[in-house]
Amino acid sequence: MPGRVRVDGATAGTFSVRVARGLTLEGDLTADGKQGGTLTLEANGPVTLGPQALLTVEGHGRQGQAGRITASFCGPAASLAGRLRADGEGGADGGQLTVTSRGPLAVSGRLDASGEL
Repeated sequence: MPGRVRVDGATAGTFSVRVARGLTLEGDLTADGKQGGTLTLEANGPVTLGPQALLTVEGHGRQGQAGRITASFCGPAASLAGRLRADGEGGADGGQLTVTSRGPLAVSGRLDASGEL
């Protein structure tokens, strides 16, 4: 899945990807805003988030709150080489990152759910 999907806004939206087989993601999925949104990935086959993949649910501003990224993999293996960001910028609180896998999970990318003071 190359390219870019954006559900950004003051209050960002929700985007879900559910596949019965494998998933390869090379592009961007963003749900950024004052209140970050929700991104959900679910796959029953092998999963690869390539090094160029970027999933963000950033929160912006003093009253902001980053969103949530949930990834659930039931296949034989998952590889996360891309970036998952649920971080707060400009004083916003950090968000939530949840990754579960039934098989081996290799993480070589950056995971960030930090807040900013």
